[in-house]
Amino acid sequence: MARALGITLSEKTVKAFQLHYEIEDRLLEPLEKMLEEYPSAKVIWCHLARICYIERASRYTPAYVDGLIKRHTVLHGQCCLARNSHELANESFERTIKSRAFAVH
Repeated sequence: MARALGITLSEKTVKAFQLHYEIEDRLLEPLEKMLEEYPSAKVIWCHLARICYIERASRYTPAYVDGLIKRHTVLHGQCCLARNSHELANESFERTIKSRAFAVH
């Protein structure tokens, strides 16, 4: 309910909605459905490059992120590209993030 309320308010007020969402294959489809259901909401996906369970995120690639951004132009992201074992921080991903005007720290 809270998610629906936040994103509904974002769509109505044009204010940003911060989304803290685990990156797992099983959760990508619900994310896409939410973005389709609220096409005017400005969504900022926080910690976009943070993958806690790499074995659960086989679909999550630079190409997937690029396609998601192209299909949902209101999607923005925030990420830290620190080099640790649970970050998808390779050159291809960094280029995708930077080329799509995401907030990079």
